[in-house]
Amino acid sequence: MPARLIDVGGSDDNAIRLVDSFPQLRTYITLSHCWGDADALAGCSLTAARLDNYRQRIPKDVLPATFLHACQFARSLGQRHVWIDSLCIVQDSPADWAAQSAQMWRIYSSAWLNLSATASQAPADGLFRERGDKALGLCIIHVEEGHPALPAGQYRLYADTEWKLGVDDGPVNARAWVLQERLLAPRVLHFGEREVFWECRKLKAPEEEESDEEESDGEESDEEEDEGKNDKENVEEGADDVENGNEEGQDESKATVKDGGKGQDEGELDAWSAIVERYSEAKLSYPSDKLVALSALAEQVALAYPSSGRYLAGLWEAPLISQLPWKMRCHNNARAAHYRAPSWSWACMDGPV
Repeated sequence: MPARLIDVGGSDDNAIRLVDSFPQLRTYITLSHCWGDADALAGCSLTAARLDNYRQRIPKDVLPATFLHACQFARSLGQRHVWIDSLCIVQDSPADWAAQSAQMWRIYSSAWLNLSATASQAPADGLFRERGDKALGLCIIHVEEGHPALPAGQYRLYADTEWKLGVDDGPVNARAWVLQERLLAPRVLHFGEREVFWECRKLKAPEEEESDEEESDGEESDEEEDEGKNDKENVEEGADDVENGNEEGQDESKATVKDGGKGQDEGELDAWSAIVERYSEAKLSYPSDKLVALSALAEQVALAYPSSGRYLAGLWEAPLISQLPWKMRCHNNARAAHYRAPSWSWACMDGPV
């Protein structure tokens, strides 16, 4: 469980406060969002000086729209607790930041749901959007005379680029930290510019798409819980989508990487290489976080592939010879201004590899 959570209150009391004791906790929600500029969260981020006050109450007037919407949405789902990085990690405590960032994979992989402010470039943008009746741009056709391949009825047509434009190209998914959040969370609800998108290990769909999936009552079965905690599945299912999703214009972060008859080391290499390629394209507010923001996924790989050996600044000991021949995709990329990784690691460079 996280060290701290935000209690969003209930139907009778919607006060928002910080809690660090939750003995009866079964589920909680996480949030992925863009931090915006350096001052965007200065007035509300958790600091050592605010810790005691936040345990009593977090003033709503200091919270940006995205945080307020996340609390409101969680409450509407009957969920009482939300984890938000800037409110649950003491931002001016290097020790707390180091301790909590090391637990990031557990925080997101154990969450009931991850809310993603996919279309928002800053915390003030919020999750929700106003839209007209035609915002989704659906095309509905009526087939009167049936055919074996197309029975009579009403059909909805969707643009096959909707997922790429609405999710993969969304501002939040350009953040390096969000890649591991998206891959580790068992299910993600993306709040896009025009609609909401659902993503989990069994289904990926825009809101207007009809699904035959059975509804969940919010309580996971033992089988679903096991699925959500399988380390190898968590890594491989996300990486396969990162590697192959663009073939269909959709980057599913919850499908499974299949080894396809490959040995374990080769399967691990494929999974990790796909993650590194996508991760290296993403942006970091602080370049010094290059390896830190990937550490949760690295820990999952270590659990999924014990034979991969030690983690060496972005590469793995066992398949090291195969991972050393990396190259930059752009020739104008520069080495990091300050040391963060040895020269033989891709992490010493800024830009896509």
